Amino acid sequence: MKNLLHTLCLCGFIQFTHAQLSPKVINQFPAHIVTNLGTLNSRIALTEDKLTQIGQRMLVNDSIANTKKNNLDPEKLKQYYSLNKALLEGVLHYTELEKFLYQEDKTNRLLLALVQAPQLKLNSDQIIAIRKQIEKLENSNTKKPEKRIPYYRQKLDSILDKKQHSLLTYYVYTDASKAQTNQEWQEINQLQIIKNQDPKKAYNELLNYNTARNVFLDEDAEKFPSKILSDLKQKFSIDKQPLFLMHKNILAHNEYKNSIFAIAVRHEKLLELTPAQVDSLLVKCKKVEQMKNEQKNNTPIGLFPFVNQSISEILTPKQLLMVLSKKNEDQAQSYANASWKQLEEQNWTAGLDKNTTIKEFRIYKIRSLVANERVKMDNNKINLFARRDVETKKPELLQKLDELQAAETNAKSTKNALKW
Repeated sequence: MKNLLHTLCLCGFIQFTHAQLSPKVINQFPAHIVTNLGTLNSRIALTEDKLTQIGQRMLVNDSIANTKKNNLDPEKLKQYYSLNKALLEGVLHYTELEKFLYQEDKTNRLLLALVQAPQLKLNSDQIIAIRKQIEKLENSNTKKPEKRIPYYRQKLDSILDKKQHSLLTYYVYTDASKAQTNQEWQEINQLQIIKNQDPKKAYNELLNYNTARNVFLDEDAEKFPSKILSDLKQKFSIDKQPLFLMHKNILAHNEYKNSIFAIAVRHEKLLELTPAQVDSLLVKCKKVEQMKNEQKNNTPIGLFPFVNQSISEILTPKQLLMVLSKKNEDQAQSYANASWKQLEEQNWTAGLDKNTTIKEFRIYKIRSLVANERVKMDNNKINLFARRDVETKKPELLQKLDELQAAETNAKSTKNALKW
C-alpha cells in the first residue's frame, strides 16, 4: 500500500509538471531533478534549453553528492541539491536571476528595485549602483538579517529619487496592505457599517488608506525613530482614515472609549440613531482627536465647550441623557460596590439584600453624575433644579456614610491642628 501511494503521488507530480516542463526535459532527468526544475520554472518561466542546462548541472552536483554521502553530514549534502545563485549563474540572464533571487528573499529591496526597474524607470547608473550594493552585501557578513531592511532603505535613499523610492515602497507593502484591508473589510461587513456607500468604492478607499499608511510609516525599515513613531501613527490614523474605518474601530475595538461621540456610536441601536447622526458623531469624534493632537505642542484649545455644543446639536435631549448614563455607568457601579463594602465594615448590612442595595446605590450615582454633567454643559435653572432634586433623594445609607466620612475628616483636622 505504501509503495502504491508513493507511485500515485509521483504520477500526480509528473502530470502536474508536464503542464510546465516539456517531455524532452522531463525524460532527460530523474524525478528529484525534475522536481527542482518544476519549482524553478514555476517561479520564472524558462526556455527548454536553459532548463536542460540547469538540469545537467544538477546531475553533476548529484554525482558529487553521491561520492561524498558517506563522509558528509546529511545537512551539508543539501547544498548540492539547492536552487541557488551558483547553480543558475551563467545560464540565466541577469534579470531572470534577479527575479528568482527576489522570489527566494522578498525582504531584499535591492533585488525588488531591479525586478521593478522598468516601472521605477531606473537609469543604467542606478541599476549599476544597486547591483554593486548587492554584491557588497553578499561579500559581507556584517549585516544581521533583522538589520538588512533598514540598510536597504538607507542605500536606496542615496540611489533613487523620492518618487522612485516611494513607488518602490508601495511595491514592498502591496501584499501586506491587501491582506490588512481584506481583514478589516471582513469586520466592516460583519458589522454592516457600509450602508449608503458603493462597496467597491469604499473597499478601494480603505486599500488606498492602508497602502499610504504603510508606505509613509515604513515600519519594517525603521524609517522613523521609535520615540516619534507612535505619535506619527496616531496622527496619520486620525487625519487620514475613512470614517467607516473609525466606525468599525469604535464598535469592534472600543477605540476612543472616553469620547462621548464614540460612546453614542457604540450604542447607536439603543439610541435609535439615524445614519446622518452617526456620520455627524464620527466627524466630531475625529475633530476632537485632531484638536487633542494640536494641544500637545500649542496653546490648549477649549475642547469642553466644543464637545458640549456639538453633542447637544447632534442628539435629542432624550438621546443625550441615555448617552450620559452609559458614559457614567462604570463609575457608578464602582461607587455602589465601594459603598456596600463600607457598610460591611461598619456592620450596617443586617437585613439588607446586597444586590438590591447595590442596584439602588448605582442608580442614584448615575443620576447624580448625569445631573452634574448637565449643569457643566449648561447651568440653566432647569439643570440646576434637576441636580438639587437628585441630591435630595440620596439614599439614607449613603447619607450615613457621608456623615461618617465627614466626622472622620473633622477628627483628623482637629488632631493635626493640636499638633501645631
